[in-house]
Amino acid sequence: MKSSVTLGITKKAPQPGSGVHEGAVAEHEPAHQDGDISAADTSGVTARKSSSVDKAQGAAYPVVSRSSTSVPAQLRRWASTISSRFTSAPGDSTGPPPARRPPIDLKVPHFGSLQGHTLNFVLAIVASASFTEWGYEQGVLSGLLTLEDFQRAIPYMAPYEPDNAWCREEIQCMGTHGTQAIGVGIYQLGCFLGAIAVLQYGDGWGRRNSAFWGTLVVIVGTTLQAIAQGGVAVSYMLFVVGRIIAGLGNGVVTASIPTWQSECAKPHMRGLLIMLSGALISGGIALSYLMNLIFFYTEGSARWRTPIALQIVICCIVLIGIPFLPDSPRWLLMKGHTEECRLTLARLAGQHVDSLQVESDMRILQNNLAAERAGGPFRYRELFTSGPSQNFHRTLLAIMAQAGQQLTGINLTTYYLSLLFEKSLGLAAELARILSFANGLWYFLTSLCALPLVEKMGRRKLLFLGAGGMTFSFLVLAGIVSTSTYIDDTPALSQAGGAWSVLLLFLYVGFFGVSYLGLTWLYPAEITPLRIRIQANGLSTATNWLTNFMVVMVTPPGIAHIGWGMYAIFGVLCAAQIPVIYKCFPETKGRSLEELDVIWAYAYEERTSVVVESLRIKRLEGDELDEWIARYLATGPMGSWHAQAQAQAHGIDIGSDLGLTESMRARLDA
Repeated sequence: MKSSVTLGITKKAPQPGSGVHEGAVAEHEPAHQDGDISAADTSGVTARKSSSVDKAQGAAYPVVSRSSTSVPAQLRRWASTISSRFTSAPGDSTGPPPARRPPIDLKVPHFGSLQGHTLNFVLAIVASASFTEWGYEQGVLSGLLTLEDFQRAIPYMAPYEPDNAWCREEIQCMGTHGTQAIGVGIYQLGCFLGAIAVLQYGDGWGRRNSAFWGTLVVIVGTTLQAIAQGGVAVSYMLFVVGRIIAGLGNGVVTASIPTWQSECAKPHMRGLLIMLSGALISGGIALSYLMNLIFFYTEGSARWRTPIALQIVICCIVLIGIPFLPDSPRWLLMKGHTEECRLTLARLAGQHVDSLQVESDMRILQNNLAAERAGGPFRYRELFTSGPSQNFHRTLLAIMAQAGQQLTGINLTTYYLSLLFEKSLGLAAELARILSFANGLWYFLTSLCALPLVEKMGRRKLLFLGAGGMTFSFLVLAGIVSTSTYIDDTPALSQAGGAWSVLLLFLYVGFFGVSYLGLTWLYPAEITPLRIRIQANGLSTATNWLTNFMVVMVTPPGIAHIGWGMYAIFGVLCAAQIPVIYKCFPETKGRSLEELDVIWAYAYEERTSVVVESLRIKRLEGDELDEWIARYLATGPMGSWHAQAQAQAHGIDIGSDLGLTESMRARLDA
């Protein structure tokens, strides 16, 4: 009998005529019991061989069994294990738990000895530093647009306004609200193009590489912005070109990192880690407001060049950290790097490479990938198809989430906060910058509150809270600002009206920070299947930037011409999202990405709402998840379902021990 030793587990060829399919996967057992560890366990990772069937499917999961045990006896023991798993009560200690091997020091490229929760958090912090840079870039212009030295250096960024101390004569401020909006909004256009590039090339580049090279492009664009000088046209051109290049790099980064983090994180940590990215966006905004305030009291071009150039420091932190982190295990498996995928799973889980958890995670990834590869090479029209995967529905939700974030009007405050305080509420320049920093700090603190809430409250409740709170804040703010009087084209509110207006802007930012800031990046990464994930996220991110560009372009002329009406418009847009969330957005809290795929497929087959099913269906894990994948994603022989067929072939009835629902048993019998 042919056999090969693989990580202390024997792989045995199937008996001719035994009825056992070559690709079957039986329940994994520890290769050694009672604490005995063989040389295979202490010598590290030995060679693995995959079956020809596995190779044909693009997967390489081991077929494990004990060579000294007959197939029927093994299935009876397997059935007993599964039975005790589903029938024992919590805390029941009818038998000792299987021994868990301690983590080992695998020499996995790019991320040293980090593993488990530590690796997950380091990955989140380093990768999310890219979002800190993005937040910094969003906020830094807020304090520069009304700065005299900035207007003097780049006159096209300064619309002529009689009350502007620098614009004594119209020739000194040569810009318009349109040229100012283009200078700000061209960055979003660059981000849009970067996201489109990920849509086309993201799967080839990889998640980690995309983040690295995108950050490098951001440094180039930021440098051009910081050195902008020369004639009137030259300085404006350098600034605009720098912003579009920086946007191109940031578009690549923001389309890649949420996917990277979601594919590396465990279900119970995924929401927290990606929400951390959102918190770091607001942290970057707060930092930029602080730098604007500090350099406001200096003299010369350093007042605006230094705050812009400080973005490069954050980018360098990202560039140093990314090479030490692993790429997504799902992407590695998709590209055929099976062993590196297995080792990455072991590190992320903090488990031995041949532990049951790693084998189970590996098997689920391979089964899901096999199902998605059944359709052949990816084609862009798949983004707009239905079927069990419901690609179009999921892509549309990802787009709605990202567009909805921008339609709340957040960049009305992020890019133009000092402008709002000075031109809409009539506050002094120094006070406007102090309040901007206080607002940024408040923004950061409220976004931190979202970290524990996202897994406790769930995604839907947080979105309801955010949309409702922002609606209230903007509509009341519009009512107060509408009562202001104008003196020499400058709005003047009463002392009480000004205080309430500032408070409502703070309240609005707080509701956004605790909900939409991170959730709208988390949702697209969670709800899209692996086959279209990077493309759907690229498309949704591109939508975000396109909507962002629209908001940034209309805000300066909107404030100048309709004033308080801008707040009313965004209040109505926030209110319109409440019924959309209720009807369309499923709850993804605590579920694995493969589990969500199954729920979408189940809702399609049963002709029910995926929102309802996401709230109704209990957690699916391990063999039970295998059963649902086999039934609803039709991936062929795998896990418990194929073991059930093996058992029936040998006259063993273990159906009652599988923990199946009545509908599942009925489908199995059919």
